[in-house]
Amino acid sequence: MLEILKRDWILFRQKFLYLIPIMSISLILLYPKSDEGYFIIGLPVVFIISILLFVHDDKDKGILQLISMPFSRMEIARGRFFSTWVFIASGMVYIIGLGLLLGLFYPTAIQSFLGLLTMKMLFTYLWFLSTMALLIFPLMYFFLGKGLQALILAGLGLNVLFGVFFLIQSQSSGRDIYSMLESVVHVLYNYHSGVGNILLSILGLLLMNFVNLKVCEWIFIRKEF
Repeated sequence: MLEILKRDWILFRQKFLYLIPIMSISLILLYPKSDEGYFIIGLPVVFIISILLFVHDDKDKGILQLISMPFSRMEIARGRFFSTWVFIASGMVYIIGLGLLLGLFYPTAIQSFLGLLTMKMLFTYLWFLSTMALLIFPLMYFFLGKGLQALILAGLGLNVLFGVFFLIQSQSSGRDIYSMLESVVHVLYNYHSGVGNILLSILGLLLMNFVNLKVCEWIFIRKEF
């Protein structure tokens, strides 16, 4: 599995690392205007960039090369699953570090930004990303090799863009869409107020991702290429 992680990192560095500066520019422009928007846009973009290896393997038939190597299909499925999460976690660390660095230039924004880095908010981000992974990862595994990865990614990107647009519109007009999302965030945020609840949340996140991994393994092992 470590060999698969190493391969994925090399491919990511060669093919998609240039996207990081592009993402950074948008976050730098957004930072002084909206600390919440910084994460609302930053987290989905990190997620999308992290699953681009699926598109590469689908477009360039890299998956055929991968399954011809001396790895079992279960090892390949697990390796890709964990490498994607490594990229997601690295992306989270990057946007948090970038936000802290930008705070040196925008001292009026740093206090509200730091308010979004509490343990409660970090768990909220993890639940958001894990839910996206549960919805998207099985689709990426299922359609791998069928030439539809780019289409799925484009659809996901459009959904994120429309979601951000409607979120901004709802926030400015006071309509129910923003209120509903805000309520969900508040429920997740307020839940992580005690040691017992935090432990249950950790178990829930581990269970969700374990189920997701097993579903992805089941799909990939039975795929025909």
